[in-house]
Amino acid sequence: MSIADLALAQAIGRGDVHGARFLIVGSGEMGRRAVGNLDARGGLVTVASRTFENARKLAGQHGFAHAAFDPGPDVIGSVAGIVVALAGPWRIGRDTRRALADSTAWVIDLSSPGALEDDLPAVLGGRLSSIDDLSEAAVQPLSDRLLERLDGLAEQALVQYERWTANEARRAAADALTGRARALQAAELDRLWRRLPTLEQGERDEVERAVEQITRLLLRDPLEQLGHDADGRHAQAARDLFRL
Repeated sequence: MSIADLALAQAIGRGDVHGARFLIVGSGEMGRRAVGNLDARGGLVTVASRTFENARKLAGQHGFAHAAFDPGPDVIGSVAGIVVALAGPWRIGRDTRRALADSTAWVIDLSSPGALEDDLPAVLGGRLSSIDDLSEAAVQPLSDRLLERLDGLAEQALVQYERWTANEARRAAADALTGRARALQAAELDRLWRRLPTLEQGERDEVERAVEQITRLLLRDPLEQLGHDADGRHAQAARDLFRL
């Protein structure tokens, strides 16, 4: 019995849920198990994932629908329950948040740390169950085998979260570096056009292409280094050197 099975048993019991609609956010192991559990009991599932192709593939394996990572108010309003199993936050827009707050759907967050952002846990109140709530509400003591599995999954979640955090830091540094370079490029070109107001449009285009090529070549190596920055050293160096 997986954590997803335990969570769904706690939320809706162990019987059939024929025709009821559910949303599964996440296409990893827990997401796949939740989809399989509900499929076996006759539920109708929509799958969302940070990677759209993963959502499409998992949904297709069971003949279900798939949705964007932010599924929107229509999907939220149509489901009886939501299972979130992510290595990182579930970022949704204002309309989706409002629909979730106004709905009656229960939400199970199997993510560690929790994936719901800001005040959503407080807004959902008793409709939300976390992975910690599952262990506290267990009627029978968990077996040694399940405890060992829980420990392994927690360690796996921690590793995935640390990897996601490192990737976020690299992307943020790369975006900041690119943005700084583009801003400087635009400012210098603007000054040049003011000094040379009679320059023909074709000549301006040639200058812009040349400057763009120079900027791209100068950024290529730093961005490549950031892409392979395992320990964050290059990201910090870029921030220090370019005052990002």
